[in-house]
Amino acid sequence: MMTYDDLINIPSFWKKKENFVEERWPIVFYCKDCKEIVETECINEFKNIYKCAKCKWRNIAFWTQESIKEFYFTKGFRED
Repeated sequence: MMTYDDLINIPSFWKKKENFVEERWPIVFYCKDCKEIVETECINEFKNIYKCAKCKWRNIAFWTQESIKEFYFTKGFRED
């Protein structure tokens, strides 16, 4: 039978989470046009559509802060 530790240690994208960090749970919004974590305005809460408060575009990704930083701020992903 699988335990909770087995579930959080499933390898994804060739990385393994060593331990569960509760501080990663706050959801943040990343604007793909501004290329930074931003405040948003909710356009449609049922379809999870958000608009960036800075540039007013809807090209928003949302996830935990730890995951956003791992994905968007890793070396080689950002163009600048």
